[in-house]
Amino acid sequence: MAVIALLTRKLVEGLSFERQIVHDTKGGLKTIQTPSTVKEWSIRDKDLEGFSVRCTSKTIGWYVRKRMGDLGDVRRCMGDISTLSAENARKRARVWLGMMQNGVDPLQEKKDRIKRATIERVKSTRTLAACFEEYVGRKTAKSKSNTTKDRLKVSKWMQGSPIWTKSIFDINDDDVEQSLGPLRDAALKGDPKPAWGPKSISPATLQKIYVYVSSAYMREALQYRILLSKNDGPFVRWRADQAIPRPQSKTTHLPTETEVGQGWLKELVALHQKAHHPDVLLNRPDPRGTGIKPHTSVLVDFFLCVLLWGSRKEETAKLKWTDVKFEDRLVIFPESMTKSGKAGVAPLTPWAVEILQARKRANERWRPDEPSPWVFPSRQHGKAIANPRGIAELLAEETGLMIMPHDLRRTLATYMNKVSLKEEEVGKLLLVGAALNHSRGNTGGQVSAATIGYIQEQVEVLRPAYQARENQFRRMVGLPILAAAEVEEATHTEGTIESVIAMAKADPELKRKLLEAMLK
Repeated sequence: MAVIALLTRKLVEGLSFERQIVHDTKGGLKTIQTPSTVKEWSIRDKDLEGFSVRCTSKTIGWYVRKRMGDLGDVRRCMGDISTLSAENARKRARVWLGMMQNGVDPLQEKKDRIKRATIERVKSTRTLAACFEEYVGRKTAKSKSNTTKDRLKVSKWMQGSPIWTKSIFDINDDDVEQSLGPLRDAALKGDPKPAWGPKSISPATLQKIYVYVSSAYMREALQYRILLSKNDGPFVRWRADQAIPRPQSKTTHLPTETEVGQGWLKELVALHQKAHHPDVLLNRPDPRGTGIKPHTSVLVDFFLCVLLWGSRKEETAKLKWTDVKFEDRLVIFPESMTKSGKAGVAPLTPWAVEILQARKRANERWRPDEPSPWVFPSRQHGKAIANPRGIAELLAEETGLMIMPHDLRRTLATYMNKVSLKEEEVGKLLLVGAALNHSRGNTGGQVSAATIGYIQEQVEVLRPAYQARENQFRRMVGLPILAAAEVEEATHTEGTIESVIAMAKADPELKRKLLEAMLK
């Protein structure tokens, strides 16, 4: 039988879980040693139904209990007896029981009240700019470096816009239009650009701004219950009313089947030969001059490797010598560098081996006292190249064709779509997906799973296609087809007799070492 008593200050102050209060034989109260099987015990108030004290080994608290419609009996803790007096607990119990009588959960109402107070307190500080800064910080750890750079650009572009310093609690449809509308008109109608935004804006850039800014706003708006759904809000309504074209995927590639495309390739190879001339690598021309600089060979080698591998710019630029496996005739792009987050592999064909071996020797001559781990080192010590655009611009001046690294990647895709494989189990789409190291295909789970599982054994499946493509390029520029044995022999030499003599004349230290070797 439940213990019922008047919950007074005197009674409550004497409570201890170890001494359970029970009824005696005359209807009074007495205490006994709490049995080990008892985990909690309670005392109900005799004057106020639903008001009680609950005792456990850890806490002694005030409680109210009442039936609330479909929820049934609901019990809520009002506080601990050490912080809430018996008099105040009784007053609060009457209020809470009245709320529960009307179907209001007092505990949830208390949480909502605290949240409303919190919102009012932070409202003035939760500007869109502040929210965006936190949004970038949260996303950085899981994002590629280029994505983070794009977000930081958007933050810089939006400074000065009407919406940027406004509290997210106050942003409405007009605010979004006043900030994004002028950017839209500049991108689509050619209107003068507002004081904020990038120097030049395209529909693709406008879409990027919208996506990042609206994402930062949406996260905060849902957290503070400004919005209840991702499908609502001033940004969503603004975008729904716009006729902004979706960004189109680029299709630019090197048209090797045309005269102009072959001309570009010939200029690249000619520049490669000039950049690797001993006079350039050893004589160190005036850095302020207009001639070819020693570092040009790094950039040209980079372009040639991207052409042969179809790899992405960043994963190629940050390739390390530990990722180049000459003995296995392959190069590995670590998962930390790839867009898909999966390790990529490409076969090393003879021309690629020749380029990389020459690159390795040139790097060692360039900085003999400070060897770099990067295949394509920057002029800044300890860093890899960042932007090889200069070579693209130089070739564009000569040929009228502006080809960037990702255009060469699409060139690989264009070529691979025309390849017929002998292996019946490997479909054409799988070849393209594996060669481009995509994490997902576009035609179903089986192809996607095979692409994701792309590992070293795929190299041999891809090698014939890569080799045929390399041979095609070399024929176009008038170079002989390299055999694997010839390349193997070249890896153990420093070049032709003529080049060695020229280097010895230009480098007294090299000349001394050669003479010492001859005397031995």
